[in-house]
Amino acid sequence: SPKETGDVVLSVEDVVLAAAHMCGIDEVYSVGGAQSVAAMAYGTQSIRQVSKIVGPGGAFVTAAKMIVRNDCAIDSLAGPSEVLIIADSDADACSIAGEMAAQLEHDPLARAVLVSPDAEILDLSAAALAEMLIKADRGDIVRSAAENGAIFLKASDIPDAVSFSNRYAPEHLLMATKDPRILLDSVRNAASVFLGMNSSVSFGDYCSGTNHILPTKGMAAGA
Repeated sequence: SPKETGDVVLSVEDVVLAAAHMCGIDEVYSVGGAQSVAAMAYGTQSIRQVSKIVGPGGAFVTAAKMIVRNDCAIDSLAGPSEVLIIADSDADACSIAGEMAAQLEHDPLARAVLVSPDAEILDLSAAALAEMLIKADRGDIVRSAAENGAIFLKASDIPDAVSFSNRYAPEHLLMATKDPRILLDSVRNAASVFLGMNSSVSFGDYCSGTNHILPTKGMAAGA
């Protein structure tokens, strides 16, 4: 049940507690932010010092992990969430817009990049995303991220789009093409690759069980 602390109600979802129980975890704290990194790295009266801090966070969490990493092991320094989509004329613009919005809602600094040789797909996807931003549940965050982070690029052809993706080295790469598997061998730098519109990046974010402490901001090029 939620624990009330002043005006703040702290709670942990039942599914998280169930997963923790299945893994043999019997100690859970509902904390966050840079202060939680300090608490875990050095310990408090109620939270024991840990051996390693694992998991992504915003700019302040990342900065805190940089400060404590000489005293407590960390996993990696995660940047803002990002997706790069390569699309051809067979792609569905509304689905593409949904994938972009799903990443933009993570953080005001998130990036969602669409690269396509098809000008119509670029225009339709941009229009569909603009419509979604009007009624998005996390509207303020999505709209703030979209101002600078929703990017639409025209490629000369699909190989040119793949070449750009390899230079960009995205955290999530979605191949929204007619036959994405034939392009897979051309992918050199990406943290995670999703083949086709039915392989939604949101599945990777929330339910497929893949590791999501992934390199961002071009770091996949050295992963």
